Amino acid sequence: MKKLSVIVFIVFSVSNIFGSVQFRLNFIPQYDSQIIFFGSKYLSKDNDSLRFDVLKFYVSSITFYNEGKKTFEEQNSFHLMESEKGLVIFLNLPEGLSFDQIKFNIGIDSTTSTSGALGGDLDPTKGMYWTWQSGYINFKLEGMSKKSTSRDHEFQYHLGGYAYPYNALREVSIKTSNTNSVDVIIDLKKFTDSANIAELSHIMSPGENAMRLATQLANCFRVK
Repeated sequence: MKKLSVIVFIVFSVSNIFGSVQFRLNFIPQYDSQIIFFGSKYLSKDNDSLRFDVLKFYVSSITFYNEGKKTFEEQNSFHLMESEKGLVIFLNLPEGLSFDQIKFNIGIDSTTSTSGALGGDLDPTKGMYWTWQSGYINFKLEGMSKKSTSRDHEFQYHLGGYAYPYNALREVSIKTSNTNSVDVIIDLKKFTDSANIAELSHIMSPGENAMRLATQLANCFRVK
């Protein structure tokens, strides 16, 4: 009986390996249609000199749909995207899965935020966690702009918060073909224009400004 259990386990494991395909979700940050190289300077069309130094954000609850019906949902779906480590997620999808839409959240939900210290990408040592009261930083963008009136012309946007009325979690929905790889543009010009660096160069806690920019951020993702 023990031998039979081992055989069944091996067959199940092999069927899982050969019954799935790897899917690649690749995020590409751009500014004025230029791919961003972090640490490099950019001259905008309105003559602003910018440098992007840090980009980090959480992608969670990745779900696939076909004709409006859910076809696959990743379990324990939490991915920390970091510009210095690459902005790519690899998933194993069931072979033959059909989908024409992908939805995911930018940020961490309230249940996870209040469930205590977690490991992996949710580890507080990753630099994306404030406190138990404020939760995770969903999105972090830092750099320099000539328009910023702060010291050394820095800007820092740390968007997060889970507690009412400042829940900054936002859903992104993209239409796509049934393919093994999807490139998603993050339009950072659209985001910084919405932020208006000259008037607001720092957000470091939950609040109305974080809520407003979180909503604008969700509109900055599009399929290449």
